[in-house]
Amino acid sequence: MPTSDAETSKLVAPTSRRHLLGMAGATAVAASGLVGPAWAANSRFSMSVGLHNIHTDETVDAMFWDGEAFVGEAISEINWCLRDWRTGEIGTVDARLLVTLYRMAQTVGSPGPFHLISGFRSESTNLMLHRNDPEGVPEQSYHMFGMAIDIRLPEFKTEDLRAAAIGAAFGFGGFGYYPKSDFIHIDTGQNPRVW
Repeated sequence: MPTSDAETSKLVAPTSRRHLLGMAGATAVAASGLVGPAWAANSRFSMSVGLHNIHTDETVDAMFWDGEAFVGEAISEINWCLRDWRTGEIGTVDARLLVTLYRMAQTVGSPGPFHLISGFRSESTNLMLHRNDPEGVPEQSYHMFGMAIDIRLPEFKTEDLRAAAIGAAFGFGGFGYYPKSDFIHIDTGQNPRVW
């Protein structure tokens, strides 16, 4: 499991969305600490991602990279959308996930939004899921550190989306295919894994 990345992925528990967006500067620092300009593929062009949370029915379409730096308010909006819908707790997304999603959207030619099945998970939510499915949900899931996301694109076959995710990644991370549940898992763990 991550060490320094986990330290920058501490929970933020604001009382309102407005409070969260007021913390945009701190979020931008945390995001850029995880992912420097090299992780943004040295792009001089902006990068955006669209997400639709199927549990809260919220949608965000945010430019998270402006060609020179990460955009704090956009990262905050994304963190809000990716929050643990069961508890309301908010984590800090590993921006490598955002870059991978952007590159996936470019690869498949879809503006999105990606349908979000699972983003950030609080410790209590992950423990509950692990107890219900000890083989399928790790006790120390990357979701708890803002380093994993489960998604689908309704207009694309899930297996094709997984192939696009693998092609859009950086040579590390996990890529899972769940055909019965119709989603893929992407994480930014160090060891490359495909299942």
